[in-house]
Amino acid sequence: MGCGRQNNIARGNQAIAHGEDAIRLSPVDPEMAFFLGGFAIANYTAGRYAESAHWAEEALRLRPGFQGAQRMRCASLAQAGRVDEARLFLETIRCEQPRISIEWIKASVPYQTPELMERYLEGMRKAGLNET
Repeated sequence: MGCGRQNNIARGNQAIAHGEDAIRLSPVDPEMAFFLGGFAIANYTAGRYAESAHWAEEALRLRPGFQGAQRMRCASLAQAGRVDEARLFLETIRCEQPRISIEWIKASVPYQTPELMERYLEGMRKAGLNET
């Protein structure tokens, strides 16, 4: 396992711990969907794609129109090997975001490192997202 991957796992684990603290301190917070979305991102960062999909689904249960969680669920499902489900969900995303593309994500979605962005894009490509 390379150093970059180990750092991503460590950062993911740290983010999960911080998110757990936030939920413990404010269990009925009106912004809970964002905490859960953070769990999804942290698990994706750590390479735990099934867990990422779960947390994205939980965020969407609270806030169905949360587009970041929709995209994270889609990429996570694809990376977890649930490609058919990811492709079906991508059609739902396209209804709300008809201009979504790999190009749009590169221009609009911030990720800390190029490696993380590429893994995210890899998930979206597996789900069937076009370049333009």
